[in-house]
Amino acid sequence: MNDLHDHILKTTNIMNTDNTTTTPTAVDAATATQVDVAGATDKPKLTKNQKKRLKEKEKKQQAKTEVAADDQLDEETKYQRQLEWAIAQLDLGTQRRDATKEQIEEAQSVIRKLKSKKNTDVQKAHLMHVVFGGKLEKKMKEMPIPESYYEEKAKQEEEKLKLEQEKQQALESNTTTTTTDDTNKN
Repeated sequence: MNDLHDHILKTTNIMNTDNTTTTPTAVDAATATQVDVAGATDKPKLTKNQKKRLKEKEKKQQAKTEVAADDQLDEETKYQRQLEWAIAQLDLGTQRRDATKEQIEEAQSVIRKLKSKKNTDVQKAHLMHVVFGGKLEKKMKEMPIPESYYEEKAKQEEEKLKLEQEKQQALESNTTTTTTDDTNKN
């Protein structure tokens, strides 16, 4: 009886050490690495499905890193758009005929704070939240900035540049006439 028991144990051990089982872990372990006679390990031989999954994982990781970088840039551009929109809406509000003096002064004060370099972005975002409410993106879609506003701003910028150039030329002509007068006196 002992001989029979030993024989059964030996045969089950042989069956367990044989790699003919079809469980996923056994298949993965069998295909994961192969050892040469010298003992060095080769690269794992992957099936087509495993290669496909590996490529998909790499693509997903690349996409995640790109999305993270884009999100960071997107947040900055989103904030800049919100800031520009808020300033434009306040500016348009000051141009309304039915706006009171107090409303105009308050809007100009908020515009100054939003344009100021002293205030941090967090302070500006909070100010926009207080003035326009929590759902700024929704309001931006409801009330887009009209094209006429951009055209008017471009004209104002051109006028400012012309005035600055004229002032600069006037200063230069004054300094040249002063220096020529000084040389004539000598």
